[in-house]
Amino acid sequence: MPTTTINAGESAKTITLQEGELLTLSGSDAAAGVAYLLDQVAGGSNSVRSWTIGPGALPPIGPFSGVQRVRISCSVGMVTATTGSGLLNIPRVIAQSAVPVIIVPSGSVAADGTITLGTALNVVYAGAWIKLPAGAIVGGAAGLYYCTFSSTTVGSVKDLFVNPAVSPFVSYIPVGPLTAAVGSGAYTQSLSITQLCNVTVPGGAMGPNGVFRSEVIFGSSNTANNKAYYAGMTPTNLFVGLNISGAGATGTCGRVRLANRGSQNSQTYFAGGWGYGPVQLPQLQRSFDMSVDQPFFYSAALTNAADYVVLEGFTAEILPG
Repeated sequence: MPTTTINAGESAKTITLQEGELLTLSGSDAAAGVAYLLDQVAGGSNSVRSWTIGPGALPPIGPFSGVQRVRISCSVGMVTATTGSGLLNIPRVIAQSAVPVIIVPSGSVAADGTITLGTALNVVYAGAWIKLPAGAIVGGAAGLYYCTFSSTTVGSVKDLFVNPAVSPFVSYIPVGPLTAAVGSGAYTQSLSITQLCNVTVPGGAMGPNGVFRSEVIFGSSNTANNKAYYAGMTPTNLFVGLNISGAGATGTCGRVRLANRGSQNSQTYFAGGWGYGPVQLPQLQRSFDMSVDQPFFYSAALTNAADYVVLEGFTAEILPG
């Protein structure tokens, strides 16, 4: 942690605090000094708050939202100023998107990239990421491809590929001209769990008593076949999340709340859903290490390849504490 000393008789020194940083001031025996929080709106010429410095340490100053500057003077003895990382208790959205991600039904992709779905979607999506199995695109792996739709059954698949199972991905609208993918003809959609988006929860951002929470909206074909929707910390076990399946489901909202219990590696969580097939899961405990980056997945699965599921949108946020 960077440390600055100010001795009696020296000119005042200004410490710059980046957003989220703490400043600790400590005076030597018989020390006397003053610290001023400068008014950034007025260009730093005036102070908005001051602290009297004596022997020993003051309570930490900060953290603040945005960059702040503190001017420190010492008239007797020596003052030591140390900066370090703090926890900024301001709720923040870490990811959100309403660009749809679709596990499309079985169909075919022509050599010019034109996709024809065997089941019509509910609406015409101007642009969406679609899950295709391996081989649907010539030489292509299983994963998500960007697609623009002209109707509920016809679209144009682009040569733009991502795989949220192996790297972070928040759905977006690509910029610039895109090349059409080369299709290989008919394909049968996979029934395995598919990761549709992958959000990184930053390590340490929650704090020992903080909360991660997310709301998500899924849509699907209105058939008697089950569809499963998930939101969780792992792509396969889905320890934290919602698991809603139901016949005739056309839309479901879900909410996940993961709270640290005084420690970065001990949590309680709750997940619930409403819409078709509401579910309320019991309050449970987990032990994820939230001091390091953790993935949070939005996933879904079909039981019939003629159906479809749409991740319509989600918000993921942190409430530090």
